[in-house]
Amino acid sequence: MLVNTHKLKTAFLLLIIGAMISPLQAEEWSLQQCIDTAQVKNKMLQISQNSVAIGEQRHKEAVAGLIMLMGCPLHWQKALLPNGKMGWLG
Repeated sequence: MLVNTHKLKTAFLLLIIGAMISPLQAEEWSLQQCIDTAQVKNKMLQISQNSVAIGEQRHKEAVAGLIMLMGCPLHWQKALLPNGKMGWLG
């Protein structure tokens, strides 16, 4: 079986040149870019942040419920919950 050596050499040469050029085109990132990208793309980090936010909201709701159960006067409730915030509790 005859092989066209000219085509084989050309293909091999193009392969070598392509392998040499591709690392040169790689983008260099700073450490901060790597960290930022990891934080954006990391699904577990996003899930954890959402879990923390849910926990904080549930805490606020529980404290508000306790204040109501304790029968605090309305002016105390307003002092403890100004604008929906927990004051010294949150």
